[in-house]
Amino acid sequence: MLRAVEALQQRIFANQKIEVVWNSVLKEIVGKDKVKAIKILNLQTNQEDIIECEGVFVFVGFVPNTDFVKNVVSLDKNGYINVDDKMATTAKGIFACGDCRQTYLRQIVTACGDGALAAFSAGQYVADLKGTVYRQ
Repeated sequence: MLRAVEALQQRIFANQKIEVVWNSVLKEIVGKDKVKAIKILNLQTNQEDIIECEGVFVFVGFVPNTDFVKNVVSLDKNGYINVDDKMATTAKGIFACGDCRQTYLRQIVTACGDGALAAFSAGQYVADLKGTVYRQ
């Protein structure tokens, strides 16, 4: 089952360079200095196959890995960490950024921006504790 919007599904199926392999999982990326192929396992037939390719894009899903803080900070109903506009959590001195928090766009560029803001906010928090924070 593809979860992409219908327009994207149509583009995938129309592209001759894309092979859709159903009911399978990646077992191994084959190659020493660069990708040569992938080894997959069909979950229905238990058959392993090798597909020659030059690159691999891995998608890990949308389940946040936040169980380790579930009793420390506030999480939303999907397990994402709740933060304010400065990336501060509900626990004093703990900041969160990137894909562990609920965000409209999950891309490296947005996670980097979140990280910069969280780092700055954490620095301000520590400076405030030390009594050295700059106030405008």
